[in-house]
Amino acid sequence: MNYRYVFFGTPTIAELSLRALKDKGLLPGVIVTAPARPQGRGLHLAETPVALFAHEHGIPVITPEKITAEVIEAVQAQGPWDFYLVVAYGKILPTALLDSVQGKVLNVHPSLLPNYRGPSPLETVLLSDDTETGVTIMQLDKEVDHGPIVAQEIFTIPKEETITCLTEKSAHLGAELLSEVIVAYLEGNAPCREQDHNIATQTHKYSKTDGLLDDTMSDWQKWKLFRALGERGWVHFAAFRHGETLPVKITKASYIDDAFVIEEVIPANGKRQSYADFLHSAH
Repeated sequence: MNYRYVFFGTPTIAELSLRALKDKGLLPGVIVTAPARPQGRGLHLAETPVALFAHEHGIPVITPEKITAEVIEAVQAQGPWDFYLVVAYGKILPTALLDSVQGKVLNVHPSLLPNYRGPSPLETVLLSDDTETGVTIMQLDKEVDHGPIVAQEIFTIPKEETITCLTEKSAHLGAELLSEVIVAYLEGNAPCREQDHNIATQTHKYSKTDGLLDDTMSDWQKWKLFRALGERGWVHFAAFRHGETLPVKITKASYIDDAFVIEEVIPANGKRQSYADFLHSAH
């Protein structure tokens, strides 16, 4: 396919989507992503996964703090473009940008819209006891995850699946679905349907404070929290050591025979160790 498009995206799911699109012969001509941010204890500037992909493949990359008239001009100067594609960019695109390709701006969203609009559809679906989810190709409008649906596909969620697996599956399925519908969409032969806004649900951003386990939770509730937030290092419990209560980060866990099994932890100011060793050190 020889369609030329601009890709807008920032986190890992966007980078995984780019790799899947590359496999489909759909590399973008320009990539727009967030600027480098300080990360880690040393607060070294780190580029987004999408920016690193752009460098790896020799694709021009633009990293604005916000989409200004100058950014729109810079994007258009490298056109003309057949469409824009947005995957977890994290910013609302201005009307002037949408209009620059006659509204042909597509978004790959990892949920079955109108369910789970907003910033954390994958985390939320794992925390909501859902047994299936999917991806949606939608046409972007001026509101968040609000535009008409071009295509959707559903898949089941095994109970052992974590957010890393779910992210990879969503990225690959989204690229597959986009490659199947993009020709019909650009030729005006892909009928779009309006979302039912009356049943829309919203998600919110999660943080480390959402990852605290306590003894009132069932094993399934603990596993849900870990599978959604644990691979970010956000799931922890409080342990009483040396006369004070300290957080213990859970870095590896599983769900076996309906039981939440902690396998590896990092105590506060400590080193990664097996949970068995941690328990042994308490005695």
